[in-house]
Amino acid sequence: MRDYNFRKKAKRKEQQKREFLWHSGYWPSVPRRQIGKNNTHYYLEGFTGTYKPFLKKKANARVRQTKGRISNGSEYKKLYDLVLKWY
Repeated sequence: MRDYNFRKKAKRKEQQKREFLWHSGYWPSVPRRQIGKNNTHYYLEGFTGTYKPFLKKKANARVRQTKGRISNGSEYKKLYDLVLKWY
């Protein structure tokens, strides 16, 4: 059966996710909160800092320099000790 309210539900779900991330202080891209009409809050996509690309570049360089065998998936993250808040 066709769900005609799919876009509305998807938008609501995205707003709820951003609200959760805003309250939890997720890093490195905390969503921005704005006040709309009737004092309603809505959340916009946050700005990503320069630290995340820096970490990715370092990790990828470490992978290229590794002589051993690296399997597919996220095993490359184990080669380089990163902070807990990787993504």
